[in-house]
Amino acid sequence: MRIEGVSIVVRVYNGMPHLRAAVQSALRQTYAKVEVLVIDDGSQDGTAAYLDTVKDARLRVIRQENQGPAAAGNRGLREAKYNWIAILDADDLAAPERIEKGIVFLEQHPEYACLGSRCGYVGGDDQPYVAHIFGRSFTPTTMPNMLQPPEVDLLTATIPHSSAFYDRRLALEVGGYRVDMPVAEDYDLLLRLADRQRIACLPETLAYLRILPSSLTSQHMRAMCAAHHFARTCAQARRSDRPEPAFEEFMNAFKPSAVDRRSLRASSHYRLFLAQMTSGRRLRAWYHLGRYASCAPAGFLGLIKSTFRKMRAAA
Repeated sequence: MRIEGVSIVVRVYNGMPHLRAAVQSALRQTYAKVEVLVIDDGSQDGTAAYLDTVKDARLRVIRQENQGPAAAGNRGLREAKYNWIAILDADDLAAPERIEKGIVFLEQHPEYACLGSRCGYVGGDDQPYVAHIFGRSFTPTTMPNMLQPPEVDLLTATIPHSSAFYDRRLALEVGGYRVDMPVAEDYDLLLRLADRQRIACLPETLAYLRILPSSLTSQHMRAMCAAHHFARTCAQARRSDRPEPAFEEFMNAFKPSAVDRRSLRASSHYRLFLAQMTSGRRLRAWYHLGRYASCAPAGFLGLIKSTFRKMRAAA
């Protein structure tokens, strides 16, 4: 398989001030044959003004009225110049070698429809977050559970959307992003891609996620939990040749179990821990880490083990 070029699709709605760093990271790729396709979904801040200042032939901007992230993603699929898509959310960063390393893997392993990677985190200064513990420095990363590296089962793990690299034609064949899903539409699409071909996740840090406290409201987290359940329920229905439930009916009827509520509290505190650490608010960060440990002792133990492994590797 030969990949002739990659469209880096950035969906944005009121993305300033972080959009600037995201676009610049996409334009700094070591692989030359890319377009950076920005879908401006009706932004009303300084997004349009900033994009007008970028003088680079690889950048293409499409503006539309606000229709939501799924519709913006589908517009990107339809308008992309190349047949391979790399997703980058408007407040995240791509490592310079992200596209090059993705292409090398996918050309050597055509049995995979989609590729993700481990991700680090980005702080308020637009620099990748580096932790300093006991005089040692290392980059904290996401920890997707790989069954047999680099394969990943999306029913038990996820890959961050800003690390997703997939075949545009296959994404269109399976229907693109589900427009009635206001959240987790990316996870739902990846599960439908996994119906057709295998999903891989490289154990390298090729993208950096920005976790903002403003996006971690309890209402948003509950909606994400329900939408993930919906996406998994639909995937299981497809695999059993059963009809999928309707999204609105499922969401209205969904009641989180005790396990869901405990997992939701743990996830909220862990993400708040990361958000506060990358913002330099260490006292608040340690508070949320303690709450995470009380909600998910096994997860906390795994985090400690992973941290010490990274510290030894960085020594």
